[in-house]
Amino acid sequence: MATPTSPPAFLRCKCVGTRLNSRALTYTMKGKKIDVDKVKTEMVSALSDGAIVYLNKKEGFTPEFEEGVSYILQNYTLSNTYGQMYLFVGPGTLKFKTVPQEISEEAQNAARAALCPPSPSVTGEEADIFSRGGYLSLQGQIKE
Repeated sequence: MATPTSPPAFLRCKCVGTRLNSRALTYTMKGKKIDVDKVKTEMVSALSDGAIVYLNKKEGFTPEFEEGVSYILQNYTLSNTYGQMYLFVGPGTLKFKTVPQEISEEAQNAARAALCPPSPSVTGEEADIFSRGGYLSLQGQIKE
């Protein structure tokens, strides 16, 4: 398991894209209807320095980074605990917008793939279903 690290002096990166995630925290069942009581909303930003993809999560509807804008960051924290490099900013983080940074199409595609990872189809009968990372699309019949 990796631990958060304080990286070198600064990071130059570009925000390739953002995505809104919402999920139900609490819900109630009324017959066959599900009513959502409490929802958690977070914005995820995908950034790239041309070689490494970084994800950043922020609660709410406003992303930490603007799509298409380049930044220089200081005093940030990196962690790859979940198999993906995450960039954490705090009150001590210095964030500067800068001139547009050109990154390759390949690096941009990698950042978009990290933002919206593919979900392979599974039946639920696979032995390694819980050891797979990322999202899965489950196929099958619903039994009552």
